[in-house]
Amino acid sequence: SSDQELLLHAGRAIGRICFDNNGFGGWAYTPFTLSVPDVQQEALVSRGVIPRLMGILQQYPENDPLVNVCLLALCNLADLGEFLHTDFGNVPHLRLIVTSILFADEPMQKCFRDGTGQLYEAILSWLQEDNTDLQRSGALAIANFARNDNNCTRMVAQGAVFQILALLERHVKDGDVAVQHAALSALRNLAIPAANKVQMLEDGLLERIRMLLCSEMPPVQFKLLGMLRMMVDGQEEAAAVLGTDQALLSKITEWCGSQEHAGVRGEANRLLAALIRHSRCWNFILWIANGGKHLISMARSEHVIMQNEALIALAIASGSFKDGGIVPTLQQMLDDPMVASEVKFSALGLVCSLANSG
Repeated sequence: SSDQELLLHAGRAIGRICFDNNGFGGWAYTPFTLSVPDVQQEALVSRGVIPRLMGILQQYPENDPLVNVCLLALCNLADLGEFLHTDFGNVPHLRLIVTSILFADEPMQKCFRDGTGQLYEAILSWLQEDNTDLQRSGALAIANFARNDNNCTRMVAQGAVFQILALLERHVKDGDVAVQHAALSALRNLAIPAANKVQMLEDGLLERIRMLLCSEMPPVQFKLLGMLRMMVDGQEEAAAVLGTDQALLSKITEWCGSQEHAGVRGEANRLLAALIRHSRCWNFILWIANGGKHLISMARSEHVIMQNEALIALAIASGSFKDGGIVPTLQQMLDDPMVASEVKFSALGLVCSLANSG
């Protein structure tokens, strides 16, 4: 039928039939739900409901209520065999559907099933395929699964990091930038829980990720810097490893001065500040990376978070660099009523540190 209202009601009916009353409550679009044996869901699949739902999504992408209803039904069918064994490489729109399903928390958890969901396991297998579209979709889906600490911890324990690193290693030279970008996004999300940082460090992440320092692609550089900054957050050991790596510091210095990509420049400066804040080797960092100059420039940023991070790092390392013209900037910060209170507090801390350092 081409009647979108009729399709909407039909989609809702399919969603009710597929609804698992023992699963995640609140999925139904009506006050009541029907609990029906899996055999009826299998019957729907055998009658071609999945390609029909996909066809509706392709035909009416602008109809948000209809799209939501179809995605809901597809998610509830996600653990059925035909859906899982579809040749995703030949159905690019289905990959988009699967990734879209995972944007919402409840569908994502339903598919993940504490690391045992069939759809989750199928998505992991995409990372090993030769199809770059499938690899990218898999990495993006992993990043979507990695949205809470429990999921991240389980995925790292199950070895997801090794699979992502193996994928990245396939794309070091003349690789697909979109795949690298997606894979680094997944690694960054997985590195958020403190326990995962330790485990990923023990798994050799930092050694294997250095291969991407040669990348000349700003999107990859940006994601790499963000992932490394997440790895050193609160982790003295990781910060010490990176903070004594002369090749890495030289590359960070280069990117701190990047004029082609403001995002890369900002992330490089934030990583430099993080290395000083979280390690005990800031003297070496300042010497190799000329960090004082870059941090002073960062302190003049228009972004509050970058100002604050730079001021804290400068206060920590205040005994090892000349003020470099930072004093007038501090005076301006303290006098300006529009400057955020946390920035003024950090500016006062730096003033005290500079005074105490002689």
